[in-house]
Amino acid sequence: MPLDPRFDAVGNSNRYFNKYHKLRRALELVPAQIEQNDTELATLEQFMADLKLAENAAEVAHVKAEVQAAGYIRGKALVDKKALKAAKKGKGGKAAKGKPTAPGGGVPLHFQSREGFTLLVGKNSRQNEEVTFRQATSNDMWLHARGVAGAHVIIKAAGREIPRGTIDQAASLAAYYSEARGSTSAPVDYTLQRHVRHMKGGGPGMVIYEREHTIYIEPDKALTLLKG
Repeated sequence: MPLDPRFDAVGNSNRYFNKYHKLRRALELVPAQIEQNDTELATLEQFMADLKLAENAAEVAHVKAEVQAAGYIRGKALVDKKALKAAKKGKGGKAAKGKPTAPGGGVPLHFQSREGFTLLVGKNSRQNEEVTFRQATSNDMWLHARGVAGAHVIIKAAGREIPRGTIDQAASLAAYYSEARGSTSAPVDYTLQRHVRHMKGGGPGMVIYEREHTIYIEPDKALTLLKG
């Protein structure tokens, strides 16, 4: 900032002093703003993944409802009540037995690994919240495709040691139901559920985690479970 000839030395010194403090205050706000921007970006990426993974009108309706609830869409409710009601039912229109319904998000997917472990898959942000923080316990295993938006997958340990084969199957589901679908090999992180917590300022299913391990898996390997 050049000297202003309208001011004397003291006046210019005061200008520099005030400019310094203004910039310093602005700099102090930068980390919080960056964190807020990162959280919002992660939320938008999750919405995009939810929409890509939606396989019917009911699941699309759920995504629209979440986007509206987050304030990105204005106007009247976009929720198709008939579609939402259908999403809470299993095949043939009957309520799915033994599978709790996630509020507003539909029913998470359930699979059985070759070794007999129950695998839970959340296909959208509400289902992710459901499987991770309501259906999973602290010693269950949590999986998620690394660095991309997608499904939370839970392996129900039930007091047993989880074999590598089951981890591989669960990882393939996490990769398949994520932005990594279509790649030949995708990194998937896994850790115990107790090492997963909500992201500060994030919406449903937005998490951070620690003490993870990473494996590489082919997303298409999940097709054997889906066809079974």
